[in-house]
Amino acid sequence: MSKTYHVVARRELTGPLPPVARAIAKVTGQIVHDVIRELRDQIGFLVSGVDKVRADAIIGALSMVGVPAFRLADDEIVQFPEPTFLETAQFGDDALMVSDLRNQENQRLGKVIVPYKDVVLLAVACVRTEGKRKVIEDTHFAMGDHPIGLLGRLGDFGRLRRSSLEQLIDPGTAPKVRTEITSKYDHLLDIFAVEPAHRLRLNASTFNFVQTGLEMQPTSIANLAQFVERLGARCEEAAIDPGVRFILDGNPQTNLRFVGLERYETYLLWRTQLLYHPE
Repeated sequence: MSKTYHVVARRELTGPLPPVARAIAKVTGQIVHDVIRELRDQIGFLVSGVDKVRADAIIGALSMVGVPAFRLADDEIVQFPEPTFLETAQFGDDALMVSDLRNQENQRLGKVIVPYKDVVLLAVACVRTEGKRKVIEDTHFAMGDHPIGLLGRLGDFGRLRRSSLEQLIDPGTAPKVRTEITSKYDHLLDIFAVEPAHRLRLNASTFNFVQTGLEMQPTSIANLAQFVERLGARCEEAAIDPGVRFILDGNPQTNLRFVGLERYETYLLWRTQLLYHPE
């Protein structure tokens, strides 16, 4: 079975998309408008599922419009495990000490020591996450022939026995509970490490910065910036993602933002390929 390849961008696409789309469409035979739409949905992986010859042709066409790219076979993609989550950590002399590590189901995984020399990538972004909450809808209880207003006027409502009151309530008007989807933006720090390969994720809105020993700042973003700065200074071998520089600039409005975890994960996958497939 022949290999299929991805065409992966070396740089973020910051210019207009039509020239890039035309270069790709010239090789693939697609409609330029369709390619533009695909490029808007993709991060780093510009084209997927093509053979080696076509991948090389696309790379050549992209170079003519100033977009450096390389080909990557499916079996050459470097992929780290799913993230585990830390609620607090301390800075040791040679390693980050994580006292409470959890999986995606919030189950405790125990303690872990992450040597600074094993950290290969630090990435930070502002990501929209979704959750659920239960909402109790307002209801009006029917009291048969004795509306609450009448009982109040009679002054007998407070003297009604509980059992008598329950007999008056129409069971069809019991409170209704519905589930609402909520969303918010959280600042996430991902720490990629090896020996063995693993990934830790810190959510600035829930992370306990107090136990890190750092001086507390007025906001979670400021605490995160301080934490990242301290960690980055110790992880001398780690690649620093552009999102880290955004969080350190002191202006949250410039931070790298993603509308969902899926897009953030795609971004991290792309950045990982650039790390392990250098120019």
